[in-house]
Amino acid sequence: MILAGWIVVLAATLPHRFDAHHWRAVWVDFDVFLLAAFAVTAWALWRQRQVLILLLMGTGTMLCCDAWFDVGTSLRTSGIWMSLASAVFAELPLAFLAFAGARRLLKATVEAGLLKATVGVGLLAPDSAGRSPSPSLSRTPLSGTGLDEALPRRYAPEKPEQAERAGRST
Repeated sequence: MILAGWIVVLAATLPHRFDAHHWRAVWVDFDVFLLAAFAVTAWALWRQRQVLILLLMGTGTMLCCDAWFDVGTSLRTSGIWMSLASAVFAELPLAFLAFAGARRLLKATVEAGLLKATVGVGLLAPDSAGRSPSPSLSRTPLSGTGLDEALPRRYAPEKPEQAERAGRST
């Protein structure tokens, strides 16, 4: 609600034209950070680190922002076609690949964790073709140690003994 109000205030008060100081530094700095994001993401891929999922999401988001601002700031200029081409043929496809890769890695991580946790106790088994089950990420609950400390109390999953005391089964 506050954000919606702030958008109205900005729409009503921002000037139609503004000469930004340090324009070149802002653009160059953003591209330096984007290059650093690519480098760290490549390192995580090469080293096969779990942080790759977060880095892919961050790099994909930066690519979308870059496309958005390139196109948005070049409207009604001669550079619009170059900005659109860059967005359509480079930045947005790379962002899509980053997001798709992050999703695929997240699903693989969730599936590996579920299989490890459930196949060992006989609750979940591979199908007849030998494929592991593929749960929906939006329906897969958070799991792992430290959730009690990481989530606010009202969102933290109940421990089995708490559910039993409350008369519920998990």
